[in-house]
Amino acid sequence: MREEAERLNRLVQNLLEMTRLESGALQLRKEWHPLEEVIGAALGRLAKELADRRVETRVLPDLPLVPIDDVLVEQVLVNLLDNAVKYTPGGSPIRIMATSTGEAITVEVADRGPGLPRGEEDKVFEKFYRGCPAAVAPDSGSRSARESSRRTVGISGRRTCPRAAWPSCSRCPSPASHRPRFPPMPDPVVVLIEDEPQIRKFLRATLEGHGYRLFEAASGADGVVEVGSRQPDVVIVDLGLPDMDGLDVIRRVREWTDVPVIVLSARGGERDKVTALDAGADDYVSKPFGAGELLARIRVALRHTAGASHEADDAVFQVGALRVDLLRRQVFVGDREVHLTPIEYRLLTTLVHHAGKVVTHQQLLREVWGPSHTEQAHYARVYMAHLRQKLEAEPARPRYLLTEPGVGYRLAAE
Repeated sequence: MREEAERLNRLVQNLLEMTRLESGALQLRKEWHPLEEVIGAALGRLAKELADRRVETRVLPDLPLVPIDDVLVEQVLVNLLDNAVKYTPGGSPIRIMATSTGEAITVEVADRGPGLPRGEEDKVFEKFYRGCPAAVAPDSGSRSARESSRRTVGISGRRTCPRAAWPSCSRCPSPASHRPRFPPMPDPVVVLIEDEPQIRKFLRATLEGHGYRLFEAASGADGVVEVGSRQPDVVIVDLGLPDMDGLDVIRRVREWTDVPVIVLSARGGERDKVTALDAGADDYVSKPFGAGELLARIRVALRHTAGASHEADDAVFQVGALRVDLLRRQVFVGDREVHLTPIEYRLLTTLVHHAGKVVTHQQLLREVWGPSHTEQAHYARVYMAHLRQKLEAEPARPRYLLTEPGVGYRLAAE
């Protein structure tokens, strides 16, 4: 009964969409999406119907994002897959392919059904048309039957993004450059918010000489931007800044990140220290200070970061063959170590920390890229596609990195 209700609901939705399309009331909501995510969503909606089928997905790994209404394209794929289930022998395979044809991106669904008689392929676009089965029996497995079915479905299921538009459109990533570009982020990263040039010069030589990557800001506002864009491992902040009090900087940073904050200030009174710690600082170093002491405080902060959220026994997250060692910053699929970029690793560990729960697009963007990127949803989609290519056996049918349509993503916990 439930399956019939779902099928009836899909039929009603199709009729409603067709009515809106014919009346001109249908508004396309185009956004940039990776095709494997849309394909995976369609497969997920028909998981029960496809349970006894061998579904092959072939999606080229370097395809660019395409500007589509993902809901409508997903529905097209659901309809094609539903037809493949209904009009092919039970247990026969179904194949979904996404390829580049030089001028466009083509998505194709192929099955071993009878297809349509030659000369009637274009009628598939006529409203309520249902062709007579081809002369070849569905279970004969002949090449002509397979080719007829593949050709017909490929026509009705094609969605394209002209290749000529990729380099010229500022929002359409090309195959070679569709990855968002960020500054290199080797670890550990320190953001210094300090208005005194001499202290910045001294700390630059000290920290870089000990292997840290340093980013500087001379004002509180610039410092908040640096923290958001660099996603540092430690923040060092002076309290006497020209545009705002360092306490305000700490409070703003604490609204969206738990990064360790070390205060470096000439205010050495007990009340000043208590106020800064209550505002969210993790440590306090009074000026004048020694380089050795500050370096030791940074090392302590980094150790606390590594161990604060996970005891030794909980430092390794594992689900199925996927294993993430949070202390050693290593990722494995089975016995194979997977090398991730800093952004990919930060995206994965954010999902690990919320394993089993839905993480919204905005939450991911805020935690991985910072508050200034919360409207750049395509960043998350691009890097999620990269992660799936590296971690999933079938990126279009992910086992670990799951899509919650219209909301965000969820890392499977079991």
